[in-house]
Amino acid sequence: MTDTERGFQAALARLSHPPVFKLLDPGVHKLIDRWLARRGNTPRPRTAPLFFGSSMTVLLPEVISEAIYTYGLFDETVTWMAMQAVRPEDIIFDVGAHFGYFSLLFAHLTGAKGRVYSFEPTPSTFNVLDGNVRDNPAITALNLAAGDKPGKIE
Repeated sequence: MTDTERGFQAALARLSHPPVFKLLDPGVHKLIDRWLARRGNTPRPRTAPLFFGSSMTVLLPEVISEAIYTYGLFDETVTWMAMQAVRPEDIIFDVGAHFGYFSLLFAHLTGAKGRVYSFEPTPSTFNVLDGNVRDNPAITALNLAAGDKPGKIE
């Protein structure tokens, strides 16, 4: 079993804990941090360690950010599918990359010779994505949408 698979299994184990343990397992500081973020009016940037050894900036209390911040992963089914499908040196298009969780995972899985093109059309979301992937030479972040015809959409 690889380190990535071990990290994934550990994250899944945390997800399957009973509700009370799910609140406390990541640490009381994260519980309090998430609670405070839900009561504020300003997104709270936080660094989230990921199950495969990388980290990324998330914005609490946004729901995807909370999952990544708490468990180090998001959408365990799609994460598992990526781990099964993506191979070293693959070229991946992450359309609707959000803050870059899957872009970072894809880059980890494709290795130094792989390429990830991350498309995120929303400027404020793209800024977070760009900050998360800027130092990874395997990822190209594009502040663009992908569609079946050229043009601009409001």
